[in-house]
Amino acid sequence: MEAAMPCCDIRNMKFLGFPIGDIFGGVLLCFGVVTALFVSIAIMPELSWRGMAQGSATYKTAAIALRARDEVADRLDSYHTEYLKLLTDDAPNTNMLIRRDGLSKGIQDETAALAAAEAEVTRIRRDLSDGPAAVDALQLARHSWRWKCFDRATPDQLILLLTLLMGFLGGIISVARAFLTADSSDQPTPADYVIRPLMGIVVAFVFYLLVQVAQITLSTAGNTDKLNPIPIALIAVVAGMMANEALGAVDSWGKTLMARISTGTPADELKAMLAEQRKRLEEVTKKLPTSAPRDQTQQYKAAKPAHTAAEEALKRAEEAVKKAAADNSSSATVAAANAALADLKAKIAAAETLTAAIP
Repeated sequence: MEAAMPCCDIRNMKFLGFPIGDIFGGVLLCFGVVTALFVSIAIMPELSWRGMAQGSATYKTAAIALRARDEVADRLDSYHTEYLKLLTDDAPNTNMLIRRDGLSKGIQDETAALAAAEAEVTRIRRDLSDGPAAVDALQLARHSWRWKCFDRATPDQLILLLTLLMGFLGGIISVARAFLTADSSDQPTPADYVIRPLMGIVVAFVFYLLVQVAQITLSTAGNTDKLNPIPIALIAVVAGMMANEALGAVDSWGKTLMARISTGTPADELKAMLAEQRKRLEEVTKKLPTSAPRDQTQQYKAAKPAHTAAEEALKRAEEAVKKAAADNSSSATVAAANAALADLKAKIAAAETLTAAIP
């Protein structure tokens, strides 16, 4: 008796003589190509423009002026188009005549506003040293492959959208790569064609949150830099491709976090980090000569202030950790202690580098 074909082996099923698995795989790959193109021609150029606009004070000023000018130009173009339509109407009624008069007034106002916006752009070019370069670069980026619908989106919203799309793309790749291998154990089931791309979106979102938490935890005071979209996109697509392994990593991290919460407090971790940095500073201090060696005066003069700065940073870190412990590890004091410890770590690293320059 002939063995029955497994119901989940979709690649052996056929429709009109064509393998259903290959058809589904081709359709899914088309979705992947569209996703990649959308990211390439819509999201990445917008993020590139936003990054340039945040580059310096001149770039920010130029970006605001150019956006204002383009918005006025768009309104003026819209008014002109509607006004010309009303002019060509053979039987205008009273409402149309009123509307036409209103558009005429609007065209005059927007023309004056456009002239003022152009004057502001000209002023930036003339009065700011890097104004011409900023205006030219932003104009090129603003008018190449940008979608108007993203104008009001914040950078964080764009990065989140990029993350979800790349997770979707990773899920598609995880299904499509089965067509490149002869391993029968890695063939997709019918549900995989839907579940894996959707799971890629979910896992990518989880990793986006983890990266956000890591940035907040590790950032120093006053550091408000936005996430870099390129590493985020790479993490998202890998998480989508390896959703099972990624969820395993999240599960392991979660168990470790729960164990830490149950056995200790943030203050305990801060104290351990402080003790580690204190020991590190002591070792660096031992390597610093008590006086300037012969022919090494300049190196010694550079290293000595770095050691002093590290010692002062140690005192600040000790006070911050002490305050966090006394305040029952509140989020504000823990964040301040983390910032102080990060500053201490940077100061010690500088002292190490300068001390190593002394033979």
